Amino acid sequence: MDGTITPQDYQVMKDRVDKDLALIRNIFNHLQEQNSSFKSYIENEAPMLEDLLEYYSKSDGATKKKILGYIFAEKLFLEKGKVATLQTKKSHN
Repeated sequence: MDGTITPQDYQVMKDRVDKDLALIRNIFNHLQEQNSSFKSYIENEAPMLEDLLEYYSKSDGATKKKILGYIFAEKLFLEKGKVATLQTKKSHN
């Protein structure tokens, strides 16, 4: 009533917070130990994006084709020595 808590009430609240904190730390540690495909992607595949041009230039033809397929939704074709998409060709007509 006077705005203060008793030492016993404080200890009960502290014990509850400590228990919750230990549970959350346990869950956090468990999640860090899991090896998800997303974690693998971030660690192994994402660094390639930092220098995509170099990775592309060192890749074989099949890999280059995959990279371009991910970047461009439409099939690519050459028009007057320049690369264009099907949508670009339709807009010129």
